[in-house]
Amino acid sequence: MDCDIETSGQPYPPTNPSDVELPLGWITAVPCAVDTASRILGDVIVDYLTSGNSPYACASHCESLGYNYAGVEYSDECYCGTGLVTPIVEAPNSECNMCCTTEDNTDTCGGSWRMQIYTNAG
Repeated sequence: MDCDIETSGQPYPPTNPSDVELPLGWITAVPCAVDTASRILGDVIVDYLTSGNSPYACASHCESLGYNYAGVEYSDECYCGTGLVTPIVEAPNSECNMCCTTEDNTDTCGGSWRMQIYTNAG
């Protein structure tokens, strides 16, 4: 997928949210999950990385703050948390189809109430 390419007003073709570059020690926990108003990450904080959100940037940001879970949602939202709040409802990968806000725009960063979740908790 290349989010820089227009597709005649259609949603961008989804990539596999599991197939992204992450910081050393980080893995995909949930490729695409349904978020809720109470949030699906425990003890969660949110930062808006408008000029450079990506799975890699969000995981790095969360790790620098001491969190073991990171989630990207709605293109520019980066969530950091201490764990998953169960039950997690998985969504089809095609619903995590919003482009990240990085300069190269080659990854997806969740969707509307859809979060891609990563962890370094082993």
